[in-house]
Amino acid sequence: MIIRMNTRKRISFFFLILLLITLFFRTDYRFKNTIECCSDEYDYFMHASTIVLDFDFDYSNQELRNPYYEYEGKKSPTGFVGTGILVSPFLFIGNLLNKVLNNSYEMLFNYSMIIYSFASIFYFLSSFRFLNKILNELDFEIDTFILLLIFSGSGLSYYAFERFGMPHVFEVFATTLTIYFSLVFFKSGKNIAALAIPIFISIGILVKMTNYYLFVLPYLIKNLYLLKKGSTHKLLLNKYFILSTIMCVSFYTRISMALYGRFVINPQLVYKTDLNFQEIISYNNNIFELIFDLTETLMIVLFSNEFGLFWVSPILFFGLFFCLKYFLKIGSLSSIELKILLTLIVSFGMNFYIIHIWQTAASSYGYRYMLSLVPIAIALLPFASKKIIKYYLIPFSLFSNLSILFFETTKQTQLSTVPEVNTFGTINRFVEPNYVTGVLQSFFDLNSYLIIFSTSLLGALIFKFVLTVIDKDIFLTLLQDLGLPSQNEDFQILLTNLLEIKFSNFIFVLVLCIFISAYLIKLKIGTYKK
Repeated sequence: MIIRMNTRKRISFFFLILLLITLFFRTDYRFKNTIECCSDEYDYFMHASTIVLDFDFDYSNQELRNPYYEYEGKKSPTGFVGTGILVSPFLFIGNLLNKVLNNSYEMLFNYSMIIYSFASIFYFLSSFRFLNKILNELDFEIDTFILLLIFSGSGLSYYAFERFGMPHVFEVFATTLTIYFSLVFFKSGKNIAALAIPIFISIGILVKMTNYYLFVLPYLIKNLYLLKKGSTHKLLLNKYFILSTIMCVSFYTRISMALYGRFVINPQLVYKTDLNFQEIISYNNNIFELIFDLTETLMIVLFSNEFGLFWVSPILFFGLFFCLKYFLKIGSLSSIELKILLTLIVSFGMNFYIIHIWQTAASSYGYRYMLSLVPIAIALLPFASKKIIKYYLIPFSLFSNLSILFFETTKQTQLSTVPEVNTFGTINRFVEPNYVTGVLQSFFDLNSYLIIFSTSLLGALIFKFVLTVIDKDIFLTLLQDLGLPSQNEDFQILLTNLLEIKFSNFIFVLVLCIFISAYLIKLKIGTYKK
């Protein structure tokens, strides 16, 4: 489908997208000279560092955070290696730019940090591009920007534009490419697709070892395509698929031995946990208690004030709703529909059960253990009614994107730094039981908008420009005269950081954002139909 857009409209869309990108692009984690210990991001950075600097998986040159994995003298980070592998080319390019442009590694927001932090955005946009292709392969037409609204409204854009070092965007990338190449193979029988499927399953497992559902994902896509088209090609007997599988198993084994000193497929060995799978499944042999507790957890995950999927991740809610809808009419399902239901239960059930076990939203934005399932939910859109998309997914995705933008702008939207009782009734740090209503309240709080602006790339660009024209003290006096909180400690630190960062670095970032905006416009007006 070719979308016509006149020059004036194209320019208007371009600047709107650029404005949104620079607002969502947060500086909190970027105005540093490196990834600091000891957040989760540190482990993934250690993986990337040893690959780029040492070309190995020997961490003797890296300072690991505690706790770390240790076995027979072998030490490695507890964070899985896949994210580090995917971001390592970006760290390499950043390091190279630092050397070529004589940018000190000790400088805040140096090129290593800039390029490294853009890795998540690259994989976010790549996933979006292939999701667009997936829907096109299923003959489902949807406006590019509406799909982007739904995709980013899953909560994933937070991990692309702010917590860029977390693995969720990279999980989604692996899941998306597994779906795409599965669909291409079952539609056309192309050998290159058969070769690619095991590769992206392996990448997905390396990014998050708990994502076992990736192994059944091609089977799900096969049945979805059968339901839509009626015939497919055979995958398991394809020689390229078999060859790729053997190579990927060998590659995974070598990485596992290099990292852990043994073949590891159970994440508990890395995390040093001792959950008894048999006890978890049996649930003290009381099936009714298990069903009741699972239902209670499901209602919390779907509708709670603390990041309930219905409110802040509509596409995931739609995916779970699709499963429930099929389950409730199980007696009338065809054999293909039963296979689809089974694989959806396996896929969604694995990640949902992790939430049930831990009884927490996972100490950051949203139910992040569910985010890798976003591509599956989007692949189900061709089976949704237009009313669901128009009256639920679009308006609630708009709200969920605003929810990301207003995250941690007021006390009502900030995660607690001390232990509190969460929605599940457990005591944890980094919780906010009243988040959704807190977002609504923050819409009417002027301080929210000031924080959004001052912590965004847009605010940083404007402040940096002003600071090149007038003195810092004069600028602070002007803000004080306007009644703005210029004496705020965080704002003072921000201005100090801005003075240290080179103007050329900001220009470089702005150029990258301009390129992204132009790319999205190109997708909007591109050709997708065969």
